[in-house]
Amino acid sequence: MPQQSPVRVDEGALLARLGPDATRFELTGASVVVGATEILIIADAGDDLASSGVWNESLFRLAGEVPEAAAQALSGFTDFWSFEEPQQRPIHVAVRVGTACLLLGGVRFGCGGPDHYEFKFFEPLDREVLDAVRPPGPDPLLPAPVWVGLVTDRPQQALTLFVESWFPESPPRNAAPSAEAVPTALAAFYRLAEGRPKMLGTQNYMHRPQENGHDRDGEYIAFASENQGCWSWSCPRLPDTGDSDHSVLLTRNGLALPEQEPLSKFLLQFLLHEATFEGPYLAHASAPADELLPKLRSVLRDVPLRPFMTPVHPMSFLAGPGLVAVIAAAPWNEGSATVGIGAVHRSALRPLGQLGIRWSRFDG
Repeated sequence: MPQQSPVRVDEGALLARLGPDATRFELTGASVVVGATEILIIADAGDDLASSGVWNESLFRLAGEVPEAAAQALSGFTDFWSFEEPQQRPIHVAVRVGTACLLLGGVRFGCGGPDHYEFKFFEPLDREVLDAVRPPGPDPLLPAPVWVGLVTDRPQQALTLFVESWFPESPPRNAAPSAEAVPTALAAFYRLAEGRPKMLGTQNYMHRPQENGHDRDGEYIAFASENQGCWSWSCPRLPDTGDSDHSVLLTRNGLALPEQEPLSKFLLQFLLHEATFEGPYLAHASAPADELLPKLRSVLRDVPLRPFMTPVHPMSFLAGPGLVAVIAAAPWNEGSATVGIGAVHRSALRPLGQLGIRWSRFDG
């Protein structure tokens, strides 16, 4: 249930309770003040991907690189490879609103990475408080999913349109894999990825074509892999003529099984799946399939593709303006389905918040 109304407090009074020996760290959009017995995070009100702040009703994020001493205090770990229990000090979050701060309450450390740290509120914020500390801004024009209508007959054009609406061009962190001597669809994918490094994946990964160790005849090349190396994807080695489309094999534990879609459509599936993980705004839910799917389809379009990753865990896709959803059966609950959604902006998720779905995460 939502927490009680937050207390409005002077920032100086908040800092005073940590004592004169507290250590202060300045991050993007927030201060982390580490005292002997507790930690205080004071952030600016706002809603900016590049800045610290309240992310959703249950989540607070610190943006940017966190100094090592602050990271150790926030996580409780002095050594991330240690098996000892973390020595966690209580952490409280306050947000500057006007001339004072709203003390939102306690959080617990969730996870940390090179560009942000996440914390979960012990009690979710109600909408009025959320709008005060994360004031809504103007909604951008969301890209319409016109590419969905091209999937069946013009999959390469559909992929290109989706990429242009989802993956902004940026200086590549690493050179894209070579587009020489590979099938036409894969070569086109590599060329698009040259200025869009995120196309190469954050959940699973595209890489340079390499030998498929399970292909004794050397007829296939591996071009993508699951993030922990549990399986890989491969296609025939020889370039096609442009009039044909290669099959794709998923190899797991030495067993190669076919994906349902050929290479040109598989590559679009790969990107749609990645979008549901790496989208800046996310939503997750699990519910009986006969309840969840009709609600989603009332506002989203089915992407006309056969299931992705059929050999291990079949999944299908829906799309709407500025968002992609992946649907799969919930393996732990027969008759239930899970949905994971990635969106380019919060406003893309807003219509889904009116469907009566119980979200485990909702960044709208």
